[in-house]
Amino acid sequence: MFRLFAAASGSAFLVRFRMPDFSSVNADSEDHAYGQAERITRDLLDALPSGCGPFTFIGALEGYPVGDILFEDTVSSAELWWAPTRYGPAWLVLGTAVDESSFWRLVNDDDDLNRLGAHGPATCQRVAIIGTLAAQTD
Repeated sequence: MFRLFAAASGSAFLVRFRMPDFSSVNADSEDHAYGQAERITRDLLDALPSGCGPFTFIGALEGYPVGDILFEDTVSSAELWWAPTRYGPAWLVLGTAVDESSFWRLVNDDDDLNRLGAHGPATCQRVAIIGTLAAQTD
């Protein structure tokens, strides 16, 4: 899961973590997993130095972004591109690319991202990356 936030200072933070597992046929299991996801997000943002917040939610991608760098646990920042999808501005396609046309080419070449019906204009900003995609434990 990738969740993008803006800070009052103008900085942006990409919170990333592995979505807790849940049964798609069990609403309670899904609700519990999303509750855990909210807790993980809150804990990661709360761990930032004081003065970084308050934070405004920009949007999320529950899938795989373009750009391998976002999967590296050692990366702490990146130039991030993002754009809203047909599901509303809170659902994003996002990733790294050298320019906007490369970003759109990568998004359009990815069947899962392409199905989200993303539309421009895309936004690009250097973001701080927090969290890990390693398996989460309770």
